[in-house]
Amino acid sequence: MKRVRPAALIAVFAMPVLLLALVTSQPHTPPSRAVPFVRDPRVDRILHRSCGDCHSNETRWPWYSRVPPVSWLLRYDVKKGREHLNFSSGLRGNQASEILDRLDDASMPPRRYLWLHSDARLSDEDKDAITKALRLEPYSRNRP
Repeated sequence: MKRVRPAALIAVFAMPVLLLALVTSQPHTPPSRAVPFVRDPRVDRILHRSCGDCHSNETRWPWYSRVPPVSWLLRYDVKKGREHLNFSSGLRGNQASEILDRLDDASMPPRRYLWLHSDARLSDEDKDAITKALRLEPYSRNRP
């Protein structure tokens, strides 16, 4: 009996995934111009880096966002993130205080996001800068 080579097995199982990746369309991102999330340029860079992929219309979709089933999870996470808070639409109501709560309980950015995006990790200095910026300015109003 012939022995099956590991490379052949990998090819057999990888081929359907690659084909699905080719037919899976690029995730939809509503048209958006780059807008500052907050007035403070330093804090704006921090929020774009750590929050912008899920909480704005400026999502940078990585290559694996086209590979099922990972693509399904990413699209779902971004959809839910934008529904809860979308910096591209401006902060509304009590969203500024919700951001501060998420900083306090360290639930954002999620750990699984940080596995592949270590640059999104928030340092204590980043958290302090965000906290000061959100407390100093009236971010509960809508943007024009």
